[in-house]
Amino acid sequence: MTFANRHNHGNKFTFRQEKDAPYFKAAELFKKGVNSEQTAVRVRGLYINRGGRFGDSPAMICDGFNVNLPSHMLREVEDMIASDEDVADINAGKAGAFAYEYENRNGGTSYGIAWVDMPALDIASDDLPY
Repeated sequence: MTFANRHNHGNKFTFRQEKDAPYFKAAELFKKGVNSEQTAVRVRGLYINRGGRFGDSPAMICDGFNVNLPSHMLREVEDMIASDEDVADINAGKAGAFAYEYENRNGGTSYGIAWVDMPALDIASDDLPY
């Protein structure tokens, strides 16, 4: 990583999200049907929103949209970003996620994110430079 990337909030992930991509919460993913291994979305990157109204919060980048992750996942996402192996798997398209529903300690419904292994993205022969 270059000096500029390290100090200008460089990104370890190769996928570049559209600037106007919408943000969703885990609950919205669950309700849209992204709620099992069979309906998991591919994870294209992770980042931390720093200094927000409720403190630092983790986010996940997917194809065409972003997901605001639950705050209890902050440390896990920081660890994933720091892991060269996790970054390589995400860049290779091997990481996926889906939302799940659970009863919180107050008896209400909350939503979390579970990680899944995805098959690596296939490269078509048309994509090769030769």
